[in-house]
Amino acid sequence: MQDPLQKKHNRVFLPKKFKDAQQTAVSKVKIKDGEWQRRFAIVLIILFSSVIVVISIFGDYGFIATYHLQQKESQLHKQITQLEEQQETLLLQIQALRDNPEYLKMEIRKRLGLYLTTDTIYRIPQKEEIPQK
Repeated sequence: MQDPLQKKHNRVFLPKKFKDAQQTAVSKVKIKDGEWQRRFAIVLIILFSSVIVVISIFGDYGFIATYHLQQKESQLHKQITQLEEQQETLLLQIQALRDNPEYLKMEIRKRLGLYLTTDTIYRIPQKEEIPQK
């Protein structure tokens, strides 16, 4: 083991200017390390924000998907309205067929192509049947 006095004599004595320069260099390295960490944190925040924005726009529940779902919902509401109107018309036809015998006769004649002996029938020829002069 060495004597503490001997240790003191083995030290290298540096001039004060060199010590200040060495401390400044060390502090600059620390600043650069801190700056690197700060830049890394900023890059992480930007990447995270970008991912959140992309997901919120293009994701399964994003703005675009929500817009398409709203369009589909609007289309289905229109279709429901049309079907309800059609249902109402068909219910009125059913009621008329049950209650009105004249309407029933008219529908039968129209669907089956039947006519009464008192009906006047007009036959309109097709283009192919028109005689050429």
